[in-house]
Amino acid sequence: MKDMMKTRIYTLLAAMLLTVASVQAQTATTISVDFVSSIDVGDDAYVKVTLEPAINAIATLTVTDGASYNKSFYVALEGGVGGYYVPNPPAGTYSITASFAGNEQYSGSTSAAKELQVNKVTTALTLSLRDETINVGDFTFFTVRLLNENNVNTGINAVATVRLTDKETFDETTDKVYTVGFVSGNAGSFTDTSIIEDGNRSPRDYQNTLTDLPAGTYKLKAIFAGNDKYTGCESNVVTLTVSKIPTTLTVADITPITAGQDAVITVTATPTDENLAAVNTVATVTVGGTDYKVAIVNGTGTCYIPNLTADTYDVTASIGDDKYADSNAGDAKKLTVTGTNLIKESNAVATVTVTPAINTIAQVKMGNVTYNVPVVNGTGTLTLPQQVAGTYTVSAALSGDGKYLASTSDETQLVSVPGITFPFAANQTWATWCDDWAWRKPAGVTAYTISAISGNTVTISEVSGDCVIPSHTPLLLKKISNVVTPTKVITGTVPDEGYNATTGLTTKAATGATFYGNASDAKITTGYNYAIGQSYGLYNGEFVLIDTDNGIAANRCMLNVTTSGNQAPTRLTISKDGDATGITTTDYTDLTDSDGSWYSLDGRKLNGKPTQKGVYIYKGVKRVVK
Repeated sequence: MKDMMKTRIYTLLAAMLLTVASVQAQTATTISVDFVSSIDVGDDAYVKVTLEPAINAIATLTVTDGASYNKSFYVALEGGVGGYYVPNPPAGTYSITASFAGNEQYSGSTSAAKELQVNKVTTALTLSLRDETINVGDFTFFTVRLLNENNVNTGINAVATVRLTDKETFDETTDKVYTVGFVSGNAGSFTDTSIIEDGNRSPRDYQNTLTDLPAGTYKLKAIFAGNDKYTGCESNVVTLTVSKIPTTLTVADITPITAGQDAVITVTATPTDENLAAVNTVATVTVGGTDYKVAIVNGTGTCYIPNLTADTYDVTASIGDDKYADSNAGDAKKLTVTGTNLIKESNAVATVTVTPAINTIAQVKMGNVTYNVPVVNGTGTLTLPQQVAGTYTVSAALSGDGKYLASTSDETQLVSVPGITFPFAANQTWATWCDDWAWRKPAGVTAYTISAISGNTVTISEVSGDCVIPSHTPLLLKKISNVVTPTKVITGTVPDEGYNATTGLTTKAATGATFYGNASDAKITTGYNYAIGQSYGLYNGEFVLIDTDNGIAANRCMLNVTTSGNQAPTRLTISKDGDATGITTTDYTDLTDSDGSWYSLDGRKLNGKPTQKGVYIYKGVKRVVK
């Protein structure tokens, strides 16, 4: 028993001695870390780990910001030394330690913590304008660059804002904000794909364009809010001046008028910079203290001022608006209005002007006839009666009364009432006519309107009696004597109801056709409804299909039929009450011969008498074959 107890005691003591011997056999270690204490975002942090004694071992590297970032990395130590690149830690402050777990021979150890600061890259913005001074209506653009602290392009893609204000300081509630995108650190400038319009670059060819700004002084600055890698920053402040366009304004010399005429005043506005576009604005023309507005279009404007009494007026002009700087025409021009009787032939009104502006009765004498004309506030008018063509003298006189002396007009006016010369061609008796005067039909001319078109025939209706033809009436005329200068009438007759003042044409509808009249003294070449295969002009007493778009001559007419071009006949015969009238008045003697040949209406010789029904020429006379 005692032996067994001794054995157990000896065994336990041996084990205790072995344990003490084993603990005493481990060697103590120390471990440390070393690294650059401050780096930028985007850089890797290199950490050196040193273990003493210098053995081969595995250490654990711990990197933490005490919050969301807490990572461990294994570091192989060779001869007690090893290193590790901590990959791209975000901006922040980190605590870094290394630890060795130990083994049978070496005890474990943990290094002292060291701090690592990871900094965002410091940035700077530069802002520049292509033009720091522009005119209203022009444009410029800005360029922004994002640089690092060494003034080198960051080369990043990011977003910034540019603020524009016309105030003393920037105000987030009122600033105009442009969002700009950086591509490789640049924002703005000319786009890669240029858009050229009419040989000039337009505002939409540019990024970050400043346009449509009113006149004034503006400040701009760029702001970059920053991100995970780069610090935020603001740019330099640039100033943009938007100026109104300076112009030179002139008033042309003014032609003197007599009372009752419209004064014609022409104003010209020219930019002082010849490279700028023509001026379009509204000018104020001041005549004797009264202002009139005139539109300036492409640099020129003309105003017509009516009802000026006899006097001499100072005329000046000025402009100035949101686009154009204030400008005036300099020294006043003179407008002289003579206070004499005026005959306005266009509306056949004699205007009597009396200075001073009194109420009285004036005697207006035209030819051998005297008319009493009431004068109210210095002005009286007389609508002249109808007159035959000729030249008349018109004068005015006041008989005087207890207050005013008798007086006569300064001048005797001559009123010319022209007649009409119809365009009858040689050896022809038919013509078309349309006039801007009302006129009295003379005995030597028969007038017709067109009532219908059927097949190859134009049916006409006579304007009967010794009547007044309204102005702007398209007609077909037939000469019945050598009288070709009929009476012209001064009258207030309303123009024909088909008259269109915009096109200058009168449209007269007929069954199957439209008759167009040009009452002006010039050819109309636009808007006159020419239609290929449907338009006819009068020639040799017939309406002939027109194959050339030449317009409508002065005082002439054109006939349009509703037949399509594929079916339109070459010629249309004129017929009154079912009897063809046009072709029998035409000289066809050159189409006859001794053996009595037959001809088609267009002059082609036929092989004997035709067998098909129709109208033909035989011995110079129209014949109908049934």
